Amino acid sequence: MPRQRAGGALLREVELAIRFAADSHVVAVVGPGGSREALQTAPVYRDAGVPNVVPTATSRRLHALGSFWTFLLAPNDSVQGEFIGDFAADELGARSATVFYLPDEYGLGLASGTAAALARRGIKLLAKSAVRPGQACPPRDAQNAYDGVVRDAWRRGTPDVVVLAARTPETACVARAVSGRAAHTRFIAGDGALVTPAFLQMAGPVSDSIYFVAFWTSARVDSASRAFAERFRTIVGREPRHDDAMFYDAVMVVNAAINAVGPDRTAVRDYLAELGRSRPAYRGVTGSIAFTARAHRPLLMTRLHNGRAELVPSQ
Repeated sequence: MPRQRAGGALLREVELAIRFAADSHVVAVVGPGGSREALQTAPVYRDAGVPNVVPTATSRRLHALGSFWTFLLAPNDSVQGEFIGDFAADELGARSATVFYLPDEYGLGLASGTAAALARRGIKLLAKSAVRPGQACPPRDAQNAYDGVVRDAWRRGTPDVVVLAARTPETACVARAVSGRAAHTRFIAGDGALVTPAFLQMAGPVSDSIYFVAFWTSARVDSASRAFAERFRTIVGREPRHDDAMFYDAVMVVNAAINAVGPDRTAVRDYLAELGRSRPAYRGVTGSIAFTARAHRPLLMTRLHNGRAELVPSQ
């Protein structure tokens, strides 16, 4: 069933992209957020000449598929893998690691980038284990569908750190399964894991042992972040997450392009490509935005405290 639901959602994204591409009133598109979906829709927008700003997808393949029409706001999975490897080595002093990943476009890319970074830092990779998506680990149920894959990985040794290249439910459930076997394990979760009430309920106490990669956090003290967080809480009624800030910046940079050059697809594409070149970089909530090879997009490491993500002090 989870596979059918995922396939149905993917098909809907593609159908939506085809509709948008055919609508002459659509000047640019923001999204989708996931690598799997973006890899399917990027060729649609490319062939129709629709500029496509992708807020949170991290697949390296998007640049090639989308050609000059796809603009990635987030650092790709190689950059994030390097960030995770450096943090594991420098901040956690890890000498060994185990990686659990979803066998899809997001998980495979991040697991590969992380494994390469760990090797460069001399951290031994004990196991690299795929996990099935959407399995159950009810909060008050002793059974956890991920116990088996964790047990198999632990046969290859006990790691200093566990990297989770998965999304929200799998991250929570695998972390809980690991903590039942090794209570003091430290975890690093990729950007696909979002701190939601459901996550906190599923993960339980182990959530405080997880470091989360983020593109932005409401704990930042700059004026733009404070203003965005305050407005978001007022309008939406919850704490903003890093994906919220990324989508906001993606919408706003497209809005700036349309205001500057008008509602023309090619002109908007050119405006976005010129940021950081012939035009100044756009100042967003998440930092400076320019779609150039040398553009630096922030990656932050956060950790939960009383259910809220806080910036790790070393940063």
